[in-house]
Amino acid sequence: MNNFKYKFTTILSFPLLLISCDYPDQDLQEADGHHAHHAEKLGNEPIVVTHFNGVTELFMDYSPLVQGISSNFAVHLTRMDNFKPIRAGTLKMKLVPENGNELVITKQNPSNPGIYLFEATPRFTGSARMEISLNHSDINSSHAISQVFVFASQSEIKPKVISKPHAEQITFLKEQQWRTDYKIEQAGYRDISYALPATGVLRLPASSIKVIPATASGTVLWSKKNQNLKVGMIVPKSMELFIIQPDAAWDSGLARLKEQYLLAKLECDKMEELFQQEAVAERRVQEARIRKNTLSESLSRMGVNMAAGEFLDLEAQVTTAEKGMITKIMVRPGQKIQQGDPLAMIKNTQTLVLEARVPSTRIQDMSIATDATFRMGAGQKTYRISELGGRPVSEKPLASGTSGFAHFLFEFDNADGQFIEGTSLAVQILGSEKKSCLAISVDAVQEELGDALVYIQSSGETIEKRFPKLGIQDGQWIEVKEGIDEGEQVVTKGATQIRLSSLGGVEMGHGHAH
Repeated sequence: MNNFKYKFTTILSFPLLLISCDYPDQDLQEADGHHAHHAEKLGNEPIVVTHFNGVTELFMDYSPLVQGISSNFAVHLTRMDNFKPIRAGTLKMKLVPENGNELVITKQNPSNPGIYLFEATPRFTGSARMEISLNHSDINSSHAISQVFVFASQSEIKPKVISKPHAEQITFLKEQQWRTDYKIEQAGYRDISYALPATGVLRLPASSIKVIPATASGTVLWSKKNQNLKVGMIVPKSMELFIIQPDAAWDSGLARLKEQYLLAKLECDKMEELFQQEAVAERRVQEARIRKNTLSESLSRMGVNMAAGEFLDLEAQVTTAEKGMITKIMVRPGQKIQQGDPLAMIKNTQTLVLEARVPSTRIQDMSIATDATFRMGAGQKTYRISELGGRPVSEKPLASGTSGFAHFLFEFDNADGQFIEGTSLAVQILGSEKKSCLAISVDAVQEELGDALVYIQSSGETIEKRFPKLGIQDGQWIEVKEGIDEGEQVVTKGATQIRLSSLGGVEMGHGHAH
């Protein structure tokens, strides 16, 4: 057998495999100290593998494989959609040699959330391929690990060559990751727009604010259909809010209009009957219909309550013109009002405007605005106008009411109501020019003593501190000039817990239960 030592680390795009090796033709990685008891039978450090396939993260440690000797396996599986442990599902481990019969181990469910424990005894030697698959009703995932090696005897296993790490390393167990809000994302190349920092505020378009006027002069009452009318209610289009009992003058005018309508209706009915008898021309019928409909629409616009063409009461209705929220009620039941008096205010918050303000001296840095990102507070999620179904209202800067400033306007959809008008924002206005570069999420960037700090998950339970050199950013992504490589897994959530864990200031987990 050609025994030799080698050590390498590789980071690839999905599927991703992080490996360090000291054994012949075998995928290995330096294990954390708390894993060493898995190799007690052989007296060697366990082999540790981290592998990503886009659906799950596999973090596995097992004792070096020797023909005829049982090896302990601890397989940790994490869902990549929420970074929580797999809690149910059948795990199958298949070891396929170049020559000989394959070894298959099946576990119905994890021994603990996210952790499958089992033993395997290979009956062959040499190179093999390891396949680990998970099957459940809501998730199916498979990991393929090539160049796994089975030794003929323990004496063939060579001691590891431990290299000095290039960066400070922190042990952050899977149990700790699963118990906190944790997330990692790959560093990769993307187009980043040149951005201009700005301050912003969310406003409602003027067209979204409706004042509901009185349709008649008289006494206003709450609609019998909505006796509990109050501020904050979401009301649909054409909902009856108020009724108005007209005063004498208004009532007299309505009575005359009612009389004209009823006469027009009788005339129309008569013309239609004569037309059926072919006693009048069709034109006469059309004229009668037009007059009746015109008077009917006039009564409706004045808010007269009508049903099936008949008057129920001589009172005016006040209805909503569109869906919205009642933000102000200006009258009380029984109050005397005049036609046109404001009764209530309704705001439709389905569309919002982001008003981004910049100093006039910076306008030359942004000739055309194509998009914008914003945050509502420190550490909060970044939102992109285009991803919210929005667009620039003004690509060019507009004059601001504040001396020395200009502003850009962006309109976007707020149908789910997650944003509130008046909210102050930190904004990045994006230009048309873009740069393709290696980038990471801005959520990954922390600060330590004034320097940008990024945590890298270099293996399943090992975190490295990096102080990269960063470049431009657009509010969501930031350019990496030095210090992080493409494909490396960058921590975007959980930095505080990692820092506390490294200081020994918090106990997030209690080690593996295997």
